[in-house]
Amino acid sequence: MTSQGSPSTRFQRALATRNPTLATAAAHELERVRLEDALRLVLLYREAGDRRFERGALRWHTRLCAETPAMDLAGVSVSAQALLTIAGAEVDRGVQALAELLEGVGLSRSLAALDEWGERPRER
Repeated sequence: MTSQGSPSTRFQRALATRNPTLATAAAHELERVRLEDALRLVLLYREAGDRRFERGALRWHTRLCAETPAMDLAGVSVSAQALLTIAGAEVDRGVQALAELLEGVGLSRSLAALDEWGERPRER
């Protein structure tokens, strides 16, 4: 560990800067990016208008489907549609749909990440 802390600490600090390039670089240092942290990164891409949003959202969606035993086909559809909606003009509607899904499948940490982002002031 360096004087800057663990890779996880550096990643959290990089997320706090709201700089997608720094956060992505810090994520690459992690052995494994937790699902909720991957969502934080995807939402940061959206907030910043970063071109990596779509690819990141797709990867996050794929992980959500693969790693969540409670996900069913309807949940897969809701997740994809919510991410598409977040990418567009109706951000709040997409956030609400994704929040309901995450709560329903018991992903409280991912729900907390989404709630944190949803409470941030930003241009929509």
